[in-house]
Amino acid sequence: MTHQRTGSQPRALAHAVHAYATHIDDPSVLAGALRHTAMRHCSVGVRAEHYPIIGRHLIAAIREVLGEIATPSVIDAWSADYNQLAAMMIALEQDRYSSAAQAPGGWSCWRGFVLTDRHEETADAVSLTLGPANNGSVVQVRPGEYVSVRVYIPGENLVQPRQCTVTATNENSIRITVRRISARDSLPAGMVSNVLCDLAAGALVDLSAPTGGFRLPEGDAPLVFITAGIGVTPAAAMLRSVDEIESRISGHEGRHLILRTTADHGRPSAEDFAALVTDNADYLLCGPAGFMKAAAEALRAAGVLSARIRTEKFGTGEPKL
Repeated sequence: MTHQRTGSQPRALAHAVHAYATHIDDPSVLAGALRHTAMRHCSVGVRAEHYPIIGRHLIAAIREVLGEIATPSVIDAWSADYNQLAAMMIALEQDRYSSAAQAPGGWSCWRGFVLTDRHEETADAVSLTLGPANNGSVVQVRPGEYVSVRVYIPGENLVQPRQCTVTATNENSIRITVRRISARDSLPAGMVSNVLCDLAAGALVDLSAPTGGFRLPEGDAPLVFITAGIGVTPAAAMLRSVDEIESRISGHEGRHLILRTTADHGRPSAEDFAALVTDNADYLLCGPAGFMKAAAEALRAAGVLSARIRTEKFGTGEPKL
């Protein structure tokens, strides 16, 4: 609902349709963006039957914005553009739903889970451990993947999903970490996240099948994680997937673990980001869009190739880095 209130959701749709129209002669250049969007759509239960509804309202909005320019031929062209894009997305999403359902312990769309444990991580963040309501098994989750959690919103008379990174998992449970979002400036309080933070043991929720493309790169290149806020959760999940730091260090002579705790406030400067540059490293960024944009710009200015920089944004669309 926040993305609807702020307008980011309709803007993301408009940008997607415009991008497809721009590259309609060679949509392959959008393959990565379309796969990313399909993951997001599957995580919130978008189905083929939803596309005609979205299309009808999109075309109505185009008519309203263009006014007299919206001649029948113009509307027909935009309708054809949208229908082609919708057909591509439906095919991608049906393939993902099928693959998710066929995986051991997997499922398609929504599955009931029970809150079995909660742990207060900080004053505004809580980790929730969830097990299948039918006591079944849970599909193997790759570090960095996320699920959507769907809950009933008291007072709003609706059910809403929110995407959360899986911070830990085993064959019987999934753990997520959620941050409470208070209202500030013109932004409303987090509708779903705040309900999740208040859930008690035994509460029932729905989870989507795990998905996501923000994962550990292949190979043995050094990794640099740059995160802010709740963006630390995918990094934590990835770090848990490797051996314990102590055991890794003990097996290699000449290795040293150096920890430095700072009391600095505010965002890092370009110089701070540049100081993280390491030869042939991969950089994984997750946090607010402005934070990631500043980090990516500083890294590139320091000589890091764009192909070495990976990002994950909590929200709609892709950050312009």
